[in-house]
Amino acid sequence: MDDKKLLYFKNVLDKERERIKSDLEILEKENKAAIETGDVSGDDNYEDEIGDSASITFERERDFSLEHNMRDILNQIDNALDKIESKKYGVCAECNEPIKESRLRALPYADLCVSCKSKQEK
Repeated sequence: MDDKKLLYFKNVLDKERERIKSDLEILEKENKAAIETGDVSGDDNYEDEIGDSASITFERERDFSLEHNMRDILNQIDNALDKIESKKYGVCAECNEPIKESRLRALPYADLCVSCKSKQEK
């Protein structure tokens, strides 16, 4: 991949990294506040309705799952940025073939080509 395209994807990844970091900070603060107020699954919540408790539990679990997913994406972005620095970006980690630019535009931190990703998901 030429330097111009590498710079383009570096900029895209940097922007996405900052956006996710910002969203993650907000989510972490919300999750921390929920823990501090005892508003999480496993605590002794005495809501009047069992549905309220289930709803709160669902929301907390969803938020913790989102936090985990955001951290995973940040790791993938960091790996992609490392590959840009070493000029190995855009090469499938499985088959060592180039990843199509259209895939990288859709998912700039992709490390597998479509074919290898399909095989992995089976």
